[in-house]
Amino acid sequence: MNTLPIPEGSINHPSLPLPWRPSERSEITTTFFMDNAKTMPDVREYTKKLQDRYVITDIGVFAVEASVGYTSIGSKVFGRTERTERDPYEVQAEFEQDVLGLQPANSSDGLRFYVSRAGFSGGTYPIEPFADLVGSSVEDLRTILKDGQGTKFGHVILKSANFLVPVKIDRHNTSFVHADMVTELSDQGNALVDTALFIADHLTQLKTQ
Repeated sequence: MNTLPIPEGSINHPSLPLPWRPSERSEITTTFFMDNAKTMPDVREYTKKLQDRYVITDIGVFAVEASVGYTSIGSKVFGRTERTERDPYEVQAEFEQDVLGLQPANSSDGLRFYVSRAGFSGGTYPIEPFADLVGSSVEDLRTILKDGQGTKFGHVILKSANFLVPVKIDRHNTSFVHADMVTELSDQGNALVDTALFIADHLTQLKTQ
């Protein structure tokens, strides 16, 4: 499973998940790096992994979907199938089984994700592996998802390493989530997400001034 264990002996470890706003994430991870630089041998690598795991909410969802949705950097981006070197269903299987650590589903392709004849897509999953994905407690992620459900977007996006996945809480049982197909990002894709979030962060800061 794609977890990020807290290193023994580290000090002032930030609460997870980290915020999506780059200005806030950068300040948090820089402080952690400086506090642990002299005593933690792999602090630079760990901080980079820490920086790469967060939950995108509110206007950040719009920024990512608007930018990523119109480029060919993922296996499938929010309902738009893209031409890539990897089959999107292979990426989905890797995500479900290797990253989330779930057993193959009782379906013809072993996936929990499916596309209905009406064009509806997604799958139902236990909430725990998605909390692990961003280093969150189950309760904290559940609260974030419930808050996201009340926005005009209706969902949030989890970012973990090179994976982006839209997620919302199951309305009938909050021990489960509904997730759409995962997007695997290239290096350019990661850079685009960072840029989109930076612009969204900057614009919202200007509005509050």
